[in-house]
Amino acid sequence: MTRVWKILSYLCFGVGVIGMAAIFNFSTHYGNANPTTADPGSGRIYPHNYHGRVVYLNEDELLTMRLAEGALVIGVAGFVVAGRLAGLFRSKK
Repeated sequence: MTRVWKILSYLCFGVGVIGMAAIFNFSTHYGNANPTTADPGSGRIYPHNYHGRVVYLNEDELLTMRLAEGALVIGVAGFVVAGRLAGLFRSKK
């Protein structure tokens, strides 16, 4: 059973890394490409803080950011829980 928890913890770690990379990628892209004022005509009405500069996202872009953030949180939490169950954080004496 320890082997299953170890595999699950590494999979969760991978999901967390992918989530972090996605957040960096999408945030950088949206921060450089999106308008700094709300544009109701194009649906860009959701503010996103990009290093102190507010840019506006549409609903799909906001959902993409939230999914990436969720992947990061679930990945890290899953890694910690499964890693503890697998004994990855025990000191080796």
